[in-house]
Amino acid sequence: MRYLTHTRSVLVIAALAAPGASFAQELSGSVGAGAIYLPKYLGADENETRFYPAIDLSYGDDFYLSTTQGLGWNAWRGRNWTLSPFIGYTFGRDNDDKLSGMDEVDGSFTAGLRYALQYDPNWSFYASAQAPFTGDVDGFELSTGAVWSNRLAERWVVSLSPSVTYSSENWTDSLFSVSGRESARSGVRAYDADNGYLRFGINGSLSYFISRELSVTAFAGVTRLTGEAKDSSIVDDIGDATQAYGGGFVSYHF
Repeated sequence: MRYLTHTRSVLVIAALAAPGASFAQELSGSVGAGAIYLPKYLGADENETRFYPAIDLSYGDDFYLSTTQGLGWNAWRGRNWTLSPFIGYTFGRDNDDKLSGMDEVDGSFTAGLRYALQYDPNWSFYASAQAPFTGDVDGFELSTGAVWSNRLAERWVVSLSPSVTYSSENWTDSLFSVSGRESARSGVRAYDADNGYLRFGINGSLSYFISRELSVTAFAGVTRLTGEAKDSSIVDDIGDATQAYGGGFVSYHF
């Protein structure tokens, strides 16, 4: 559930590229837009629809810009692996509906390092570490996962991606603790998250290519919170540790 419009990042990658035709020759990938039906916050039991861009761009072999992976630089490369510093984003939490009276948690831009391995044409693996440098989220987060993709037919592509994420104590505290002052204002039970937690997830997608340039994709996924996040009052009392999401988007490939 970590989706972001990287408008500022687009300006950065454009500045790094050569002007004119050279830039157009090096830039490849896809751009599009779509809607996602997802939980109102991490741990919520109610969903809402949000509209997001679907961006997946590469500038040669050096830079990438992705809605889900942020802005990265493949600083170190092997035959089938890359190691890249990147700038990403993690969402915070609003203070409306069931969280009315609680403090709002502003989302944060993050700086991180990502390792990616292309095992074969169908399987790839990744591991990343990131830490916020803006906003209200603190600490660090570690993620690892795999992506399996396969072409079912000439125009159909399917993918499946399991993942595991560890959030540190401070990161968990930022999103799942409820202070006594917040509890008095909101009626939500006070809670002190004093350890990190694991989040397990799996998502899949199915894409249909209308033409070589245009595709339509449907996707769905589910995540499960554990430990200190699962036991938080905003999850255990008024939310849900198991969360599902889904949506679709249209992309133009070049």
